[in-house]
Amino acid sequence: MKEFRGRALGWGWREGVLELTLDREPLNEIGSVMLEDLEKFVAQFKGLAPVTSACIITSARPGGFCAGAHLAGEGYALEVARSMAQQVTKFDPETRVAAKKFIKPIPASELKKEIELFSKLFNRPVVMESLRRFVESADPMKHLPVRTRQSAS
Repeated sequence: MKEFRGRALGWGWREGVLELTLDREPLNEIGSVMLEDLEKFVAQFKGLAPVTSACIITSARPGGFCAGAHLAGEGYALEVARSMAQQVTKFDPETRVAAKKFIKPIPASELKKEIELFSKLFNRPVVMESLRRFVESADPMKHLPVRTRQSAS
């Protein structure tokens, strides 16, 4: 199954990118209906995980998104998320699996500091310009350091 529409969410898989859209009143309430649909999603995701490079979680609720970041409709944030997800699909499966090993839980106080630092750095014009070039580029090698690019050739 490469797509699903339940009572509280829907999802679709295309070219290595899984897009999950929450849609439950009020503001994507996590109750028994949402949990039931999430269980179905997780069961299907296990089979898609080896061929999935990125997962985008969005909300169909216009009033907000219970977890914070709201990528509603066809706005700029969702467009950027989709473009970034497409970039990730360009890396081979072995690289994606190796990168996942770096993911680890962070205590809330440390996470808050990390978010503040990230926000401060991310808002710099040079970072925004680099991100724009990355998203618009069709060449994943372009963003690697010159020495790495030469050894990859």
